[in-house]
Amino acid sequence: MIILALAVGLLLFVQLAFAALMWFSLRKAKPPDLSRPEAVRGTRWEPYALTLSRGIASIRNQPWEDIWLDSEDGLKLHARMLPGNSGKTVLLAHGYRSSGENDFCGIFDYYHSRDFTILMIDQRAHGESEGRLIGFGVREYEDVALWMHYATVNLSGTIWLHGVSMGAVSCLLAVSRGFPDRLRGIIADSAYDGIDELLFYQSMRKYRLPRRLIIPLLAVSGRLLLGGGFNKLSPSKAAAECALPLLMIHRDNDHTIPPDMPARYRAVCGDRTTFVTIPGARHAMCWLKNPQAYEAALDAFYEETLHQ
Repeated sequence: MIILALAVGLLLFVQLAFAALMWFSLRKAKPPDLSRPEAVRGTRWEPYALTLSRGIASIRNQPWEDIWLDSEDGLKLHARMLPGNSGKTVLLAHGYRSSGENDFCGIFDYYHSRDFTILMIDQRAHGESEGRLIGFGVREYEDVALWMHYATVNLSGTIWLHGVSMGAVSCLLAVSRGFPDRLRGIIADSAYDGIDELLFYQSMRKYRLPRRLIIPLLAVSGRLLLGGGFNKLSPSKAAAECALPLLMIHRDNDHTIPPDMPARYRAVCGDRTTFVTIPGARHAMCWLKNPQAYEAALDAFYEETLHQ
């Protein structure tokens, strides 16, 4: 009995410790200010320090309008809107522990120079949006659906969604709840697939625990922190079923997400999907690595989808 009690106690301790580690990785945290050279020194962003500084300054110098919405679970959600006159609107959704400024540095100038109305959202638990925990898309996609509805009701013309990493997943899942006829397509940059698979992959890399141990630990902790449906959401399935044109942008050999995930999208998305690979880019940094290729892909996608 003593040995059994010790074993149960040890398992409980490991489960609580794993849940604490997972909570720490999901809690709200201020993203780095990549406009400051000292913030990028010694990081993966350092080669792009000047581009980041100039691009973020360009974003901050615009006359943004603050927009607020209530989420379905009662949080105040924030976005910034910059009106344009082209009759085209793009909703920008950033990634995990990042910001619109960081993830769309440079991409913003692409849209601004083409006179898009830009709706740049703060994902829940980021920026000025409320929330304590980041959901890797579990709740965020519901918020993106609300922002998409806001754009439909309050803005005229055609609409596109453009997300990076967690933002891309949020956009792909959002259309599973329905979408307006004026939504022309989705740009998904560095999208992963199953949220539970991503967390499992990251846990394997970070904690070096046995596979058989991580699976039950993640099942319990994920259900506790993210809710019972966290392991049932499939962005690739949503992408396959939505019948919208998609532009999928990835780096080659992205080690932040399971390596088979880009191929998974290729397998389920048909001819309406354009796949672009940016060799040598880091996760969610495809524009910074090759802005010319990224811009050319956007030009072709918008030309193809504008009048569909």
